[in-house]
Amino acid sequence: GSQLVEEVLADSPGLFRYRISDFTSDQRFVVDHGLAEFRFAADDDGTRLEWTYSFLPMSADLRPVVEGFLETVMTPMMTATLTAMRDGVEATEL
Repeated sequence: GSQLVEEVLADSPGLFRYRISDFTSDQRFVVDHGLAEFRFAADDDGTRLEWTYSFLPMSADLRPVVEGFLETVMTPMMTATLTAMRDGVEATEL
């Protein structure tokens, strides 16, 4: 039931970066915006993918709240998503 805006900032073979803003959820009270980035690099076993997020709190006092959200919500979500992506790719026959 909530929405946000995602704006693509970079889209190339090795990098996909986007900005997240205009939250309608409770995040709107603590997060000004977020930046997310996928980096792709050739690896001996295939392709290495790194996914990072950073969020700018509305104020310095809210930093611990944002850090807690990243640790308890975003990190597990990112780990589960990357695992599902890897499993899907590995299950696909070429």
